[in-house]
Amino acid sequence: MPQPGAEVTALAVVGGWALDDRGIREIRLYIDGHIATTTQLSQARPDVTQAFPQYAKGHTRHGFSMLAGFDVPGRHTLVVQAVDSDGATRDIGVINVTAVDK
Repeated sequence: MPQPGAEVTALAVVGGWALDDRGIREIRLYIDGHIATTTQLSQARPDVTQAFPQYAKGHTRHGFSMLAGFDVPGRHTLVVQAVDSDGATRDIGVINVTAVDK
């Protein structure tokens, strides 16, 4: 994720990691309250697996990365939400950024 208050370009990378005791079905990115994109856990994060082995589920893919696109310059709120295999959701990151170009 960008740092809170960061200035970002019209396309900014948003990334992180997620775990759940039932497994993660998808990661959602909301920009200003509207869903912008979704992704799957696709990046190996052995550090997360090692720190939380009870959630590893036999793999190390706990990381994600996606692009946030901003139609207009100015302040925007990003919310990253994890969806588990049962459909339950949890916001795992909320930050404000400023898009500096279109």
